[in-house]
Amino acid sequence: MKNKTAVFNTNQMIPCGYQIQWIFNQPQSHLFQRLKQTLCSQLYGYKSIQADWWNFFEQLLKSNRKSSLSVEERQQMEQKIQSLTNPSLRDELLKYHQQEKLTDGEIYILLRSYWHSTILKQLSENKLEHVDLSLEGRARSRIDDILKLIEQSSVQVKSFLDLGCGDSSITSALANALHVDAKQAHGCDVRSVETKENFTFTLLSEKQTDLPYDYESFDLVVALMSFHHIPHVETTLRELNRILKPNGVIIFREHDLYCDFLSVVLNVLHELYDQVWSTVPIYSHWAHYRRRKEWHQMLKLAGFTPCENSPDLEARYMHPLPVWKFQADRPIRNPYACYYGMYQKNVAEKRQRLG
Repeated sequence: MKNKTAVFNTNQMIPCGYQIQWIFNQPQSHLFQRLKQTLCSQLYGYKSIQADWWNFFEQLLKSNRKSSLSVEERQQMEQKIQSLTNPSLRDELLKYHQQEKLTDGEIYILLRSYWHSTILKQLSENKLEHVDLSLEGRARSRIDDILKLIEQSSVQVKSFLDLGCGDSSITSALANALHVDAKQAHGCDVRSVETKENFTFTLLSEKQTDLPYDYESFDLVVALMSFHHIPHVETTLRELNRILKPNGVIIFREHDLYCDFLSVVLNVLHELYDQVWSTVPIYSHWAHYRRRKEWHQMLKLAGFTPCENSPDLEARYMHPLPVWKFQADRPIRNPYACYYGMYQKNVAEKRQRLG
């Protein structure tokens, strides 16, 4: 069985293969609590079904079920583990490997089977919906956030681009909320979308670094959880500066990689969405998470200035709970350390370059 997991590039990462095992075997850690909240997030409010789902997962991890990786795949896995420079981490992962524990890819396959055959059936029989089925509800929540930020800025939005528009539910809802014509409402992604009724969609290549839009085309760019999926994001940020009109604004939502190994939980979150909960499993994407201050610096270098009311500014930023304050079995607010930022194109800098 091929171990199908996404390719992630972060500063502190457990090699794809035993990420879930590693977190699960730290039951008193904040990482374990984040994993539990992640796994149960789609069943919020349905305690009995949520308990069934978690129990299946827990029993799966505690079972003596052996991995079915081929000899060659096991050798490749061991080479990755041996290459780690952290000796205690390397020894811990080698222990799972020698015990032939289930790998991440195998766990996702088993979780997917149980989710679609049992959990969704229970929800259907009880005429309930899990969170991810309500795309419209998610879009409404994001649109409310975006509109509040726009109200705090001076930008008049007559055209916008949704960078990494995903299923396009937010793109479509934003076009309606801002009363923007379909020719001026744009969305782009590396995967095609089904619904394109009230906006213009552009399919991008995964290796594409330039954006196919004219200079100063948009009043607003929205990038919700997109930056960390772009390999050459520095180039993309400069491109966003190019296509924004003078005083144009970019509103983004990102993770703040504020503590060690948070990236491992974010990896699992992405894999659950792509391999377990999705209608059709997705096996390939790339991510590089960064700290809030690093995103801030990259945007400044690309020619952006934070708006006065940008939520990521130190005076306004709601810092995540420090790890040392974590108490076992207590839910973590904002477990993925998500935050918004609102930056304006630095027109003064552009004028200086032209002069």
